[in-house]
Amino acid sequence: MSDHRDPDEESSKQNRIWAERPVWRGLINGVMLILLLLWVQDAGFLGEARPVTQDDVIRAVVYGIVFGLAMYAYTAWRNNRQDQARERAEQARRDAEGQSSDDRGGGTS
Repeated sequence: MSDHRDPDEESSKQNRIWAERPVWRGLINGVMLILLLLWVQDAGFLGEARPVTQDDVIRAVVYGIVFGLAMYAYTAWRNNRQDQARERAEQARRDAEGQSSDDRGGGTS
């Protein structure tokens, strides 16, 4: 058994949209949550509008960091799971091709 890597498989890992990479996904979602929390408070969408204080900014930043880390972990897990499934499917395809060539008498004895 050789440890042959399919070039298409490697390029599919590298050619993900930049927003699908875990670091960018976590960063974008964290920053968007911070901005959304501060905007909602300032505009008064969920209650009386009140000015944004330093405590509110600190709270929003902490929430954004926690949410960004959660999105980073989720995206890294999802990408890893998809890569493993792709590798297993490719291995199953190769095994099936090998068995079918053996069934036709193409294998060596």
